[in-house]
Amino acid sequence: LADHAPEVVIADRGYDKKALVDVIEARGAEAVIPTQRNRAEQREVDPHLYRERNVCERFWAQAKQYRRVAT
Repeated sequence: LADHAPEVVIADRGYDKKALVDVIEARGAEAVIPTQRNRAEQREVDPHLYRERNVCERFWAQAKQYRRVAT
């Protein structure tokens, strides 16, 4: 994120850290990161934007199955 100015940062629950979300929002971007289920304060996440992460991950997982693309 150091040299980029994104409008939206999409990540999975593993990146749900208050410090990371604060850095993203301080740079003027929207953090589309679902909160952990055990957190007291739950953040709202746009389901349509979060679905894009899933589509992208599935594409790359399928592309990695082809050896020429993977190497």
